Amino acid sequence: MNTKYCINDYLELLHNKKTCLENTPQGSCEKCNGTGEVEIFIPLLNKEVIGTCDCVVNEDLENIKEKIIKAKNMLEKYYNAFGFLDDELNFEKYKSIYKENTKVIDLLDKYLTHSIDNAILLTGESGTGKTTMLKMIWQILMLNKKNVYYLNCPMFEELYYKEYSINGTSKKIEYIINSIKHAEYILIDDHIFTPHKNMLSGYYKIFDNARAFKQKVIIASNKNFDEIIKSYESKDDFMASRLQTRLENLNLVESYCVGLSCTK
Repeated sequence: MNTKYCINDYLELLHNKKTCLENTPQGSCEKCNGTGEVEIFIPLLNKEVIGTCDCVVNEDLENIKEKIIKAKNMLEKYYNAFGFLDDELNFEKYKSIYKENTKVIDLLDKYLTHSIDNAILLTGESGTGKTTMLKMIWQILMLNKKNVYYLNCPMFEELYYKEYSINGTSKKIEYIINSIKHAEYILIDDHIFTPHKNMLSGYYKIFDNARAFKQKVIIASNKNFDEIIKSYESKDDFMASRLQTRLENLNLVESYCVGLSCTK
């Protein structure tokens, strides 16, 4: 999986390719002078061979234009889900600005680029960059054509509370849980506590499905694993025990995010 780009980076790359392809017939590319071919030195052969220039990359103009449209649609989805903050950040940019969490980013990079079975729990106080990390991960997964579901826990819990308080059941909740079941990756944000006893069964279904369908899970919370379990127990000891088992089945790896200081 390529973890190099955020969506805006990718769009910039596509626009540069588009410009090169549009100008190539007029010989505007400095590397290949419009031919689309360059000499590439191969150490093993100890000689130069003819290769394709970066301005072509084996893609035609229409294909690039189609990719630009898709990337813009992804960016629109990002803005709808997260607002307009942090849309320019990728892993490398983040590490260069917030050096304190370099190890956390390296762990996430490894998690995405290798088929690791564990789930990740990003823990730490408010303002330590956990949600920002989920935003970057969401973009990476979208660019790599992965089915990802972002769950904002406070909004989910508020909806759960309202629906069950009024109706005792909810098709909206069932739809959300079913949608999460079909995702390859689940990003669970701000998982702090459950304001309603019935919420525990909702989380149980999500974590049980994640175990059954071998989904990749990344959780962000102000609480560590033990504190999350204690918050469950305050609502329902029996369901808390079942939830703890399901979380343990995910083989959670905790990674602590520290306070951020911007380094320019």
